[in-house]
Amino acid sequence: METDSSDGRKIHHVIIAIIKRDDKYLLMDRVNEPNGIALPMGHVKKDEDLEEALRREAGEETGLTVKSSHLILEREGKAGCRHGGLYHKVHVYEVLREEGEVRPNKEAKSMRWYTVNEIRGIEPKLEKFTKYCFRQIGVL
Repeated sequence: METDSSDGRKIHHVIIAIIKRDDKYLLMDRVNEPNGIALPMGHVKKDEDLEEALRREAGEETGLTVKSSHLILEREGKAGCRHGGLYHKVHVYEVLREEGEVRPNKEAKSMRWYTVNEIRGIEPKLEKFTKYCFRQIGVL
């Protein structure tokens, strides 16, 4: 989804899913930009609402079905992407309940559950939005 800001900027909307199970967070080592170890994330499609995008992206990237979630954070800023966007509004959801088995897709070199201590140990390898999210929720 792309919207116009009050000053005429085109803004791409992106969702990020924080999925936690048994005190571990699900992260993927991304093949495509944004590179690095990251939370599941992706652009919101035209005519798609945020929760639909969350369910679609989580399903595509992880194989999990999101059953319940809530929006915990939104941030707008300048960040380029492979879709040609220069400005993004990021919508971060905490997944409260999900079902299924993790099945990463082609966008992931690997995917696994990380403890907080493991996340702190790989902080330099974290993708920038993932690092921001973890700082905001007190993981980093």
